[in-house]
Amino acid sequence: MLKWNVDRSSPSNKIRDLMAWSNDIMKDIAYQRKILSNPLAIVLTKGWSV
Repeated sequence: MLKWNVDRSSPSNKIRDLMAWSNDIMKDIAYQRKILSNPLAIVLTKGWSV
């Protein structure tokens, strides 16, 4: 995931944006784990990883 709008006006803003981006990534990972824990999702996506 790319973040296009980064506020680099101060070090604290850089850290704030990094933490927000990290939180979004962690939410995305948790969502993918939830989806892929479903047996039907595993069957449907099994052939796509080739």
